[in-house]
Amino acid sequence: MENLQVLARQLPRCDRPPMIQDESVQALRIVSGPPTGYVWPDIETLIAAEDARIIVIVAAGAVGKSSAATALASYLNWPLVDAAKAQVGSYSLSGLLHDALGFESNYLAEVSRGRAGVIVDALDEAHLKAGTLNFGAFLDNIRKVAGASHRATSIVVFSRPDTAEIVQLALAESNTKFKLVRISYFAYNQACNYLTAQLNRLSDEHPERNYNVAARHPVAYAQLREKRMCEIASSLLGRQVDDLAKAWPELAGFLGYAPVLSVLCEYLAVSNPHKELSYSLSATNQAQGILLQIIENLLTREQLKFHDQVISKLRSELSVADEWPDPVVAYSPHEQTVRLVGRFLRLDLVTEQPALLPASIRPQYDSAATQFTADHPFLSGTEAVNVVFRDYLLAKAAVDRDCHLTLRPDPRRAVSNVGPFFYRFVHYFAPPVDDEWSDREEDVAVISDRIVNQLLDSYGQAQVDPAEASTTYAQFGDLALLIINEIVEGGERGSIVFRFMDSSGVLEFHGRLSRVFIITDGGIVIGTRDSRFLLGPQVTIHCDELDIQASDLSIDGRGTNGHVLSSTIHAESIRVIGKLTVHSSGAGALKIYGETNSPALRPYIRPLCEAPSHVSASQYVDFRAILKAFRQRAANLPSVYGELLEKRIVKNSVTRKRILERLIAQGVIFQASGHYYLRTNRLAERGINWHSMFDGALTPVVTNFLAELNKDNCL
Repeated sequence: MENLQVLARQLPRCDRPPMIQDESVQALRIVSGPPTGYVWPDIETLIAAEDARIIVIVAAGAVGKSSAATALASYLNWPLVDAAKAQVGSYSLSGLLHDALGFESNYLAEVSRGRAGVIVDALDEAHLKAGTLNFGAFLDNIRKVAGASHRATSIVVFSRPDTAEIVQLALAESNTKFKLVRISYFAYNQACNYLTAQLNRLSDEHPERNYNVAARHPVAYAQLREKRMCEIASSLLGRQVDDLAKAWPELAGFLGYAPVLSVLCEYLAVSNPHKELSYSLSATNQAQGILLQIIENLLTREQLKFHDQVISKLRSELSVADEWPDPVVAYSPHEQTVRLVGRFLRLDLVTEQPALLPASIRPQYDSAATQFTADHPFLSGTEAVNVVFRDYLLAKAAVDRDCHLTLRPDPRRAVSNVGPFFYRFVHYFAPPVDDEWSDREEDVAVISDRIVNQLLDSYGQAQVDPAEASTTYAQFGDLALLIINEIVEGGERGSIVFRFMDSSGVLEFHGRLSRVFIITDGGIVIGTRDSRFLLGPQVTIHCDELDIQASDLSIDGRGTNGHVLSSTIHAESIRVIGKLTVHSSGAGALKIYGETNSPALRPYIRPLCEAPSHVSASQYVDFRAILKAFRQRAANLPSVYGELLEKRIVKNSVTRKRILERLIAQGVIFQASGHYYLRTNRLAERGINWHSMFDGALTPVVTNFLAELNKDNCL
């Protein structure tokens, strides 16, 4: 892969830059030097015409086009034109050169002869400002300025992808030879150099802060940088990453993205990097915080650019009869998200955004917003730039009410192929609930059960150690909960909870299920026609009806140390649609309790009398809610204030009252001095680890204990 600096060395460099005669020309300037600490990026040649007189350099938003234009202009001693500040149209480039350099200057002639050149930045912004007709005239003037009687490159232009397509078409139609180059994401060493350069630059601007960490503690800083980048990389790839350089081809689209690295700088600017090495981002969910901060920074950045380039023009076109009371909300981060989801999922925007916009400027506003969305840093064409932005947009499509009301068809139907961040983003964006089913200090998100499969798929991808994964789906009547094992602040185990409204009564799973306990009084569909489905390890399914549509069912019972982690299916009826082939990793990997019409499943059928105890999902949710109310106190048994447990947790629930009574009767819980105390050793005697209840995993041991509590059918 070529480097931008290598390309610069192939261009005609001037001994000295031209002299500006008219300082009032704001659109053209002479660059005194490259950006502080500039790191030359790699480039990829997409079109390589011989004797190209114009080079088009394209990159997604925020990759660093303006910095590259500045560095190139400084190296070549060429003037830099900011097309966003120019009055774009016929003769605008030649006119700018004449106005700024003076009519007596021969610089324009030198450019046309291929002995000098001009850098033109922000073509996309010029297109937005001028409109397609004037922009076409501007491109024609660029073509003429580049000359026709030489073989050197004398014009270099920078643009985002959408506008670059217009530039390519215009040059091709005029038979102008051009070279198309794309700025690549940073390579590993370039990313490291960029972080150091950014910190040094910030240190000069803010000497009172800790941005000089790389200079003060170079060894510890380098170790901390590697640790933080490896943590984010592990989260991105769903596996442990210890060698960044080796894994970089998979990471460059995110960790090689300049805005991502700029945010990471803030997490590296610490007073004591030695101490920070003992802390893990993943243990405090800060990795997710970094991703959201990056996203929010980019959305805010795009809104500011929109305001700089569009608002004043729209004001000038506003009808005298109209008022624009609140232009500050134009192209807000939320509006951007709705538009981005629509473009990404190819949906129609059926409700005007924003709602309060004067009618006289609505067409101009929509045109500008559409172009900005097409050139958004989250997207390349209509595809997401990386998995983080993809999961962000899919999560918004899944739970954002404005997306549901504004876009057609319903974006929830288009949510598929999710990545490892989807389930976390969904939980973050979904509305919370606070009622008798939500546990104290537990954030419960309310969503539709149509995305249960996607949530489990996303969670499975996010687990660096699959053995640590565990989830429970519990449904009874109209209430359904998905409890996902998580690492919470301080490195302790906890869980995040989804509550599903308007349960459909049927869950559909595609591809794989592993390490999950599902209990429902509805139906379950596994796989799709003519597909392969992987079941296990450690899956437990309790349901009324199970349909297997997959043609190939692979049973994975492989655990650590050679242990078999079997999966269990308990259903009133098991129906196989079509011909089924079953592959198993070993004996005992699957146990089925129920009736089936499939010969392929008969070797795995067990007598119903051997089936494990079955308890309702509601009993498990109630039992877990009571145990989670207790808090560990120093040198004491876990306890909870009596009135808090009775009025906030148990409330008027008959089942919870009976569970609490049975736990007291068995000596697991006792009362003293206005508090309830939990004897964890009594739970341990029954094989239950109190902390495991925070994981949300409904294990056979817990099921048997609940069955014991319910032996007299009193629950």
